[in-house]
Amino acid sequence: MTESYNLAAEDGDVHWSVWAGLTLIALLSFYAQAVITEDRFVPALNVLAKRFKIPDDVAGATLMAAGASSPEVFASFIALFVTRSSLGMGTIV
Repeated sequence: MTESYNLAAEDGDVHWSVWAGLTLIALLSFYAQAVITEDRFVPALNVLAKRFKIPDDVAGATLMAAGASSPEVFASFIALFVTRSSLGMGTIV
């Protein structure tokens, strides 16, 4: 009843349609990330900069960098403190 789909050619190379599909998915992911960043992240940084009276160039350099690296920092803290993995210590240091 179970069927196996082989996407590799006879010589072991991956079929071109797999590469085309993966490339399309990657491009759509980058586009979605750009749209979400432009619509949500940048206006939120503008609100923070106005509230704390931070100049635009300083806010762009500090808040944008902090926001861009925060997922990695949170993942490292979870790996270090929740799962007690040594992976978190290597990425924090």
